[in-house]
Amino acid sequence: PRWLGDVLRAVCRRVVVDLGCGRGRSTELISRASPGSLVIGIDIDRLSVLSAWERLRENASVELICSDASELLMRSSSIGSAVAILTIHEVNDERVGLLLREVRRALSTGGLLLVVERFLQSSAAQARSSRFSPR
Repeated sequence: PRWLGDVLRAVCRRVVVDLGCGRGRSTELISRASPGSLVIGIDIDRLSVLSAWERLRENASVELICSDASELLMRSSSIGSAVAILTIHEVNDERVGLLLREVRRALSTGGLLLVVERFLQSSAAQARSSRFSPR
């Protein structure tokens, strides 16, 4: 969506980490939105990283790492921003805290974390809200 590109342009800094890059679609989006930035895509799934590499191998401003994002292989205060697009819901509850602490450690002063998630109502909540919706 267009709004995401606008948000990425506002948030992305010189070094951007794409947490849970999957097959590289989000990494590609981040790279387009932040020309001149180094974009580091990280995903724990080796096949996804290989697929991302196939997609992005011509892009010199992208690096890809197969690793657990809750154990970033980066120095403290070394990244300007981190982006998690449709990723956090894939992380089990115990590891979300570890992931966020690790991102905080790696972010430089003034660094930003952007989390984009889609939350759907449960069917019970949907049923309750539909009772009050105008027809």
